[in-house]
Amino acid sequence: MNAFVSMKEEIEDEFDEEFDLDPFKKQIDELKDEFEKRFKDFAEIEDIVAYIAYPFRGMEPEEMSLLAEKISHLIDGDSRSVTDEIFKIKCDIALKAPAIHTSGN
Repeated sequence: MNAFVSMKEEIEDEFDEEFDLDPFKKQIDELKDEFEKRFKDFAEIEDIVAYIAYPFRGMEPEEMSLLAEKISHLIDGDSRSVTDEIFKIKCDIALKAPAIHTSGN
């Protein structure tokens, strides 16, 4: 309750007897665990989302391999074929030209 000083004061002012906080603590702990799980999932796909948003940015070969591994893990695919697809997309002039034009580069 240290983080919720105002709530603690309200509870103390409102109730004369001891107030049972255990059900609330349990629910808050469950919410905290759920948030941590969700944000962990977001952190794991952050690189993939950045790539999908703009696949034509410069990328070192090591970075491309790591990205391919992450994508292949998500889709239960082969990282070599994912690397090939990333490379094909990066080299596709028909896809790249409109993307460069709209990004202002």
